[in-house]
Amino acid sequence: MIKYQLIPVVFCLSSVCIGAEGLSATPSTVMFRMVERGPVAPTQTISIMAGDSAPAAWTATASSDAPWIQLSAGSGTTPAALKVSLVAWRAVTTVPGSYSGRVIVASGGETVSVNVTMVIVAHLGGPTFTYLSGPDGCTNPGGYPDPALCTVADERPPGNFQPPGLGESYVDQNFGATVRIMSGLKVFHTYSANNPLSARNKYLMTFAADGSLTVVDPISGGPLFSGVPGNQDFFWDSDDDSVYYYPKGSAFIRHDLVSGAEKVLVDYATDGHKFTSIKRGGTTGSSKDNWISFFAPKEQQVCVVDLKLVRTYCAGYANAPGPPYGNIDYVLDAKGRDKATGKRYVILVSGGAAPGIYSVNEDAGRLDLEYRGPEDPDGNGNHDGVCDPGEKCMFPSHADTMEDYAGTQYLVFDTFTNTPCEVATSTFQLNKGLSIMQPVELGGGRHRVLSLWQCPFPNTNGGTDEHIGCAKKAPYCVISTIAPYRNATDPPVRFPHATEIIVMRDNGLEIRRLAESRSVRFREDGDFAYWAEPRAALSNDGSLVVADSNFGNIGGGRVTIIPTGFNAPQPAALNAASLVPALAPGAYATLFAPGLANCSMDVGVASLLATLCGARVTVNGTPAMLTYASPQQVNLLMPRSLHANEDAVISASVDGSSAPPFRATVAAANLKEAAPAIFSYAAADGTVRAVVQNSLYVLNGPDSPAKLGETQIIWANGLGPATVQVADGALTPVDALAETVRPVMVWVNGVKQAVRFSGLAPGLSGLYQVNAQLSPATPVFPEGGNFIWLSVDGVDSPQLPISIQ
Repeated sequence: MIKYQLIPVVFCLSSVCIGAEGLSATPSTVMFRMVERGPVAPTQTISIMAGDSAPAAWTATASSDAPWIQLSAGSGTTPAALKVSLVAWRAVTTVPGSYSGRVIVASGGETVSVNVTMVIVAHLGGPTFTYLSGPDGCTNPGGYPDPALCTVADERPPGNFQPPGLGESYVDQNFGATVRIMSGLKVFHTYSANNPLSARNKYLMTFAADGSLTVVDPISGGPLFSGVPGNQDFFWDSDDDSVYYYPKGSAFIRHDLVSGAEKVLVDYATDGHKFTSIKRGGTTGSSKDNWISFFAPKEQQVCVVDLKLVRTYCAGYANAPGPPYGNIDYVLDAKGRDKATGKRYVILVSGGAAPGIYSVNEDAGRLDLEYRGPEDPDGNGNHDGVCDPGEKCMFPSHADTMEDYAGTQYLVFDTFTNTPCEVATSTFQLNKGLSIMQPVELGGGRHRVLSLWQCPFPNTNGGTDEHIGCAKKAPYCVISTIAPYRNATDPPVRFPHATEIIVMRDNGLEIRRLAESRSVRFREDGDFAYWAEPRAALSNDGSLVVADSNFGNIGGGRVTIIPTGFNAPQPAALNAASLVPALAPGAYATLFAPGLANCSMDVGVASLLATLCGARVTVNGTPAMLTYASPQQVNLLMPRSLHANEDAVISASVDGSSAPPFRATVAAANLKEAAPAIFSYAAADGTVRAVVQNSLYVLNGPDSPAKLGETQIIWANGLGPATVQVADGALTPVDALAETVRPVMVWVNGVKQAVRFSGLAPGLSGLYQVNAQLSPATPVFPEGGNFIWLSVDGVDSPQLPISIQ
């Protein structure tokens, strides 16, 4: 994220509506916030009370200008809890914007009203879809951003596809990937989140139907080490191709393939922990730097161990807040430390309760519980964000963790929503706390990336299934899907994205559909039908997918390897304020990739340079001015000469490097005249807030909240052209205000604010400031419930929290 500089620049509110005789309705304002097309914002409650203790009859209606308001009852007696919700079909078809209405409550000649605001924000946009070739044999069934419904002409039945022999390959007829056969029949690989390829793809771990482990050559499929010790909880060393580890009883065992040496790395029965056994769950991966988590089921401890230093950090989970865990399913490690918080996260998942998200407290030598996986806002609970018994809560059944280009840690899994009714691959930003399930457009941590299946889709005969596996050392994840069980004589079940192997780059920047798995779960296969699921896994660098397939043959399960085409680092070009792909001429962009510069240097936004630490960047051939450079990140000002709605190719090179320039393409759909975003910062409480100052230039936060009626200064990016032409990298003049050509609107809690100035900040280069006076009509919610955003030409910025007194 771009560095910002704080400088001075010159230029019925109550919680209760009460009637004359004491009829009251609380709160006085209700706000619904949702993303266009859903999920629909959750139901809220208005409490209706009479002025005395005697019950009183009441009626309630929605104002005629708000047909989107739905009430749980039209009448009743006090005291009462009136449920207020949105009419789902109206909400999901309404264009982004802020809409106002009222709920009018009447009783005995008295009338009170509650203001209701519906805020619908634009979806951040979907990924770019790419293919190694094609797609062929695919159609768009409607409602999908890609030609999602594909056929396999010779699939069994009724076709007659015969896979090639060991070490041989074929080209997928729809998407162009090369699929290589790596094993004979009834040989499989481990689970999706447990990468079966060694550190640099030298070895591939397989296991046979009898449970025996064999390490094979990932090119020929020939056996290299047969009958090696271990189990399906094994995991490769992150850096050494020859080394893997596995739990055995109460110990972790380290095995070296080349030397054959094996040793007990740590035994938790004898090291002071007194664990009787340790487990990982079989469905779990490990970090990029050799940290690995586990749990001790009898002692009810969740732990993580630094394998390099052999230091262990634990926490008891028996008395953790929230519903009891019950049987633990698995544990997951974040791929590394989260860049924003500096924390290393561990996720404990059980079959019947919300997951526990822990962080490593190295100073205290333990794990700290950060939060329990919160209530799902799509459910019918009380919508307080906390997972209570009986509520629909976060449940990452098949999940893995991913680290994006910016060093942010995510959970990635496929979730079901009611409105819209679909299963979608989403990322969940771990540092968002209890806001992890809220859409990222609303300031939360959930980013809906790919609509896999929209209702209706087959959900009988074992239902559909999907798995997620993410690379340890690169921002890629693989999604593999499978259709319901069927008999060998049944025809294939066709629905969008069935039996596919798909790779996601970064936080939903790109989706690459690689191949049809050609695998079928046959009832006749009994228990082996489960192993027909591809359970695709991804190599450390994201270049290879390992997946299983039976190719439509009973008992035909075998291992395959599929190159993804991502053989070199793929840079990401994002809005420097919001870290989303939306950009504009004259906006600050952040470029993420390895090897971008020879050092680290920040020159702020007052003295931009054409080269920084050896880094040079051009956009469509025009040199870009730089404000920050490091080996992993460069911040640049997009040239103002660019044309909106046209592709922009960003090329980055480093002085003294023989490597070819990095290239990133900003698609025309992501390059607009304006791409509004507010800069943010992480407060002491961990909440990411908008960078807003008051008239005394004090940064907004819980200890310095904004006051209604006062002017606030908002620091922003990408607000479009200005009335004064400023050369790229030059300072905005202080004697002639460079106001934005397009009107900029400021919204706080759904209320439009009075904008006093909007333009390029005087004395700085490329940074926008907006001065807005907070309206006294702005509703104020408890801390954490107030949000601010900008709008330019109908394009909204992501919403960010703001503190209001």
